Amino acid sequence: MDEMRAAYLQLREQSRSVQLATVNADSAPEASYAPCVWIESDCYLFLSGLSSHTGNLLRQPDISLLLLDNLGETLQAGAHARVGVGA
Repeated sequence: MDEMRAAYLQLREQSRSVQLATVNADSAPEASYAPCVWIESDCYLFLSGLSSHTGNLLRQPDISLLLLDNLGETLQAGAHARVGVGA
């Protein structure tokens, strides 16, 4: 468990963006992207009022985040480090 936690924390510290999973006005899932910054264990998203995920979050604040390592450094797209976080 300590190794897994250390790997998660390392990935989190390197992440400058996240993939978002939100629910739109029709109750359908919607995936999108947002830049972020981590301060301690909190993730702060940089959201635009023009983006659909902002409207989704204002209507329904449930969200899941997906952190991905730098794809440019990975030879196989399916082999990169990733972790999902529910909020």
